[in-house]
Formats: sequence, C-alpha cells, structure tokens
Amino acid sequence: MEFLDLVRIGSVVKVNIDSSNDRLNPKTLEAIKQSPKCIVNDFRITDGKGIGLVLELPNGEKEWFF
Repeated sequence: MEFLDLVRIGSVVKVNIDSSNDRLNPKTLEAIKQSPKCIVNDFRITDGKGIGLVLELPNGEKEWFF
C-alpha cells in the first residue's frame, strides 16, 4: 500500500507533537495543542526520497511536516 493511497488532500490527520515539538515554533505548537487535527493541504517531496505533507493548522496557518 502506497503512502498516497492512505492520505489525500482534504483528509483530516492528527499530529503527534511528542515526536515533533523540538522542531516546531511556539505558535505552531500552541495551535496543535489547541487541536491536533489538521487538514492535508498539499504534498512536498522532501529530498527526492520521501514525501512530506503541508497541513492546515486549526489557526489557519500552513506548516510542512515530513
């Protein structure tokens, strides 16, 4: 099963800040603590070997996760 078969643009995903909190700015952390459910807005290729997600946070901002 491919990654893109599991996640589609518009899907709601839950962000686990325990594995990302050392790399996120305080504003992003606060938005995710408010609600960890984010909407998949787009995909980005990380370094030619993987795919990252552009998520729309509960506060309306977009953040790239890979």
